[in-house]
Formats: sequence, structure tokens, C-alpha cells
Amino acid sequence: MQLNLVAGDPHLLGATLVQSGVNFALYSHHGVRVLYDPTGKNELARCDLPARDGDIWHGFAPELLAGYAYGYRVHGPYQPDKGHLFNPHKLLLDPYAKGLVGEFAWHSGHFGYEVSRGNPNDTMDTRDNAAFTTKGLIVDPNRFAQLTRNTPHSWRETLICELHAKGFTMR
Repeated sequence: MQLNLVAGDPHLLGATLVQSGVNFALYSHHGVRVLYDPTGKNELARCDLPARDGDIWHGFAPELLAGYAYGYRVHGPYQPDKGHLFNPHKLLLDPYAKGLVGEFAWHSGHFGYEVSRGNPNDTMDTRDNAAFTTKGLIVDPNRFAQLTRNTPHSWRETLICELHAKGFTMR
């Protein structure tokens, strides 16, 4: 599959289906370049995200549709002593993924360094972990039912609070 990405919208984090394709955007402060591959089990393509605004890398894939799986490979320095463990051999799950596909299987190949050596400062692990990890799924937002609102209050008068359920309900 041939994909030619153009600059996308950095404000739409994750993989967002829009009218004429899919926008990809990912935060990476120290990354040198970012790649993605859309698959469930078989890798179909790898493309650099062609644009960067601040720390957001982004790209737009014209005519790409919902239903494809994807992940990110982030390139950058491998300098564990400075906290940089970039490893392009590792497929990363998009924290903004709107859907998931595949199953995660625990495997030493998920580590960015060779675990058998016991020291992350030693050697980068060059094994690909894509076969053992969950991927993001490009979803069509129109396939989800609209949420109904059974309250007399407007959205303007509504407060949404995120909290830790156990910590909030313990007492």
C-alpha cells in the first residue's frame, strides 16, 4: 500500500477520520521523526509524519478510510543516562487511539533494551514487538450512537470531573 502523507492538523491528536482522509497527530518533544504503520497483523506501509508544530508531529493521509490499524515508531536519541530511550524497533500504541485492535502478549521484546543484560544503559533491543502488541484502530465516529442527555441542565452548566473511583468512594 502506498501512502503519501501531507501536513495535517496538529490540533487533532490521535488518528481522526475527516471528510477526505485521516489526520494523524502525536506529541513527541525529543523525537527526531515519527513513523506509523497501519495494520492489524500485517504491516502495510510506513510513512514519516511530514510536519511538526512545536512538539506535535502530524500528517494527513488523503483517502484513507476507517478500519485500518496503526501504531507509532518514534525515532530519537538512545541515551538512557539522559532519560531518552527512543527505539524505532518498538511499535507504540497511540495514547489518543479511539479504538483498539489485537491483543497484547507479554514478551521481553517490548523492552527498549536487552533485558538479559539487566542494564538499560548497555544495548538497545532491536527486536520488533509489533506481533505482540495492541494497535490503534481508525474509527468512524458516525458509527457510534449519540449520547442522550436526560438532565434539565445545559452543557454550559455542567461540570465533568475526572477522579480516582476507589479513592473517591473509599469513605
